[in-house]
Amino acid sequence: MDALVFFGISFGLVSGVLFSLLLVSFDKGWKKFASAFLSLVLGGGSLWKAFDIFQVKEQAAVLTSIGFFFLFFLLAFVVFLFIFCIIIKDKHNKDVLRIRDILLGQKNYIEAYYKRRIQEIDNTLNIPALEKRENDVRQRELCCTAIRETLEREKEEFEKSTKKALKVRLPEKKKLVVTKEFLEMFPSYVENLGECIHGINSETKLFLEEHTGQLTYEDLCVYLRLLSMQIFGHLFRSNAKDVRVHFRYYDIKKNGFVKLVSNVASQDCNRDLTFIPCDKPNMIMKSFECRRALIKSYNIDYHYDGKNSTTWTEYMTGAFYNITKNGKPCLSFGISVKSAAKYRHLFNFLNFCKFESYLQEVIEELNYAHSIEAILYQDHTMK
Repeated sequence: MDALVFFGISFGLVSGVLFSLLLVSFDKGWKKFASAFLSLVLGGGSLWKAFDIFQVKEQAAVLTSIGFFFLFFLLAFVVFLFIFCIIIKDKHNKDVLRIRDILLGQKNYIEAYYKRRIQEIDNTLNIPALEKRENDVRQRELCCTAIRETLEREKEEFEKSTKKALKVRLPEKKKLVVTKEFLEMFPSYVENLGECIHGINSETKLFLEEHTGQLTYEDLCVYLRLLSMQIFGHLFRSNAKDVRVHFRYYDIKKNGFVKLVSNVASQDCNRDLTFIPCDKPNMIMKSFECRRALIKSYNIDYHYDGKNSTTWTEYMTGAFYNITKNGKPCLSFGISVKSAAKYRHLFNFLNFCKFESYLQEVIEELNYAHSIEAILYQDHTMK
């Protein structure tokens, strides 16, 4: 008898728990009904098998066992559901996906929850704005690709058109295509250069006639200013305010090039020039090496960045290679401008015509009469 009661209680508890789990797991009505039927069949079948095994025939014992089965079936079902409801107790937050709804298969609520969360994520991340931005970036990429392809085609066409065009070579190893605009400016450049050459030669002749005795450092500075005025007056004329002409000399103690004379807009400039060390790549030493004046934009690898580089965006510089001290040029000149585009053709013309050679001639003429090395390193720096 006790064994039958134990079996009834055991099968009732197992069937009740199983029914509870199946009940909350299925969302369809027929599934819930099938789970109840299955639980009862399994529990009842197991109990009936126990009756057969123990050969129970007494009606009272059978009814007692069946009674305990249903009693504990209902008890297990109710208690488990109660515990289950406490565990997944709703927090009254509509934005929280409840375990109960998942277990009970409440698909409508779950789908609505997911849609609401997706919308919240979209709003937080501002998905429409991101999509718009992505579209804008894609459009820009397409535009840039189109521009790049256009430039490539134009480059190929330009290379084809200039393959047989007239070119001039500038130092250092720079080839320039002679454009129509350059040719149109050429006659006026030739006339201005001729006047400038005549001017510096006349100034040099007059200066030497007036200074037959020993020259001082100050006399040398006056002469270089006179050369600067000729460059301003003939090559740049009314645009002299955008131009600076300067001369540097080699400082033995500093091992670099420092200001000797500087004129801006035809006026003496008191502002100091950037010190250019000999042990750093610079245009003066490169000019001394190749014996040609150089233009910054074509020889940017040798440009020494100074404090005034943002003001004077382009320049041409040259070293007077026949006057040296300790293997370094004693003197160098520079013509700086504020607008590279404005004076591009003029610089190209001066570089092509070897303008520095005309300055070299008059400087050597002065040096022949009065040693520039002696003036710089005995009369001035050695004091």
